[in-house]
Amino acid sequence: MKKIYSTALALFVSMGISVQAAPYVDLTLEYDSHTVDYHAEEVYLNINGEQLNNSTLPMQPIIMEDNTLVPAREVFEALGATVEWNPENNMEVYVVYNHKSIAVYIGQTRALVGGEEKEMNIPPRIINDKTMIPLRFCAEEVGLVVDWDDETRVITISEPEQEKENEKETKEYKTVTFGSYYSDAEGKEKTPIEWIVLDEKDGKLFVVSKDVVDAHPYHDTLAEVTWDTCDLRTWLNNDFLNAAFSPEEQEAIAVTHVVTEENPRFEGMPAGEATDDKIFLLSYQETINYLPTDDDRLCKPTEYAIANDCYINVDGNAAWWLRSPGMSLAEPEHLATWGNFSLRNHYVNDTIIGDRPAMWIDSAFFKK
Repeated sequence: MKKIYSTALALFVSMGISVQAAPYVDLTLEYDSHTVDYHAEEVYLNINGEQLNNSTLPMQPIIMEDNTLVPAREVFEALGATVEWNPENNMEVYVVYNHKSIAVYIGQTRALVGGEEKEMNIPPRIINDKTMIPLRFCAEEVGLVVDWDDETRVITISEPEQEKENEKETKEYKTVTFGSYYSDAEGKEKTPIEWIVLDEKDGKLFVVSKDVVDAHPYHDTLAEVTWDTCDLRTWLNNDFLNAAFSPEEQEAIAVTHVVTEENPRFEGMPAGEATDDKIFLLSYQETINYLPTDDDRLCKPTEYAIANDCYINVDGNAAWWLRSPGMSLAEPEHLATWGNFSLRNHYVNDTIIGDRPAMWIDSAFFKK
């Protein structure tokens, strides 16, 4: 049996401060097939002015390798964050707070912060059957302030003053109307499609539909596919193209060389071959770059999409497909109804996930 003896020096090293003697706790920790005797000075948590009672936590804060680990759900949900657990994707813990997200993985030091890969000093661990994650790294990466009081041995986690005074504003996007598609539940009436302008360069506009326009499945049958082989790509560049755009409008849509990169959320999952398309879906990387916050990604479906089984949450928002690979080749990446990258798998032939077409349009078309 291993033994861990942690004293005030541990916090001095990890937080750069001097500390006082404090009561000790003795625990038996089981993790990574090891049983460890833990003897350390007690640490307390204060969340937005309210101190947590360690006795009410399923696992109190502990210091390992000069870092404080805390129970993920109890601590971060007390802060108002959303915490999700996805054991099928490398045992992923996903935390969303105030438009910012972080994904960490049990036993791994890599983390995805808003899609950007970063390195932690210590991996999250399942200790005594409880998911424990590095407090300072995870809290600060979602925009929280972490302070230490060496006299009381209290770690205070709070919102920055600026965030308290002003909620983060959703980015304002320019929009254009282009083409028309069914909008009523019966599919009898076409209305102009509104597009969000994501980028403008080389005389072209990069756009994505403001609303979910339909709920065509990623693939018609349950199979392992990538963007280059899926039925949704065929449908968008044939049926949808011809239904939504006049010959003149189709002429204004550029043929784009579409490269789908590996999804960093699902390492090693093949992304397929490059394609040449007029209409495509956003990738994971494009979504991160152009729609950086969860609020930016919120999207409502048309009545037509809802009639075609597109699911909506209590706020009327829809989930929508991305072209990037997901948990498996039969489960593509998609956005959840709250604007976060989903942790729930949906198969390629599911019809409840919506479609948001993207494309490059010749900007000269709008100057006629």
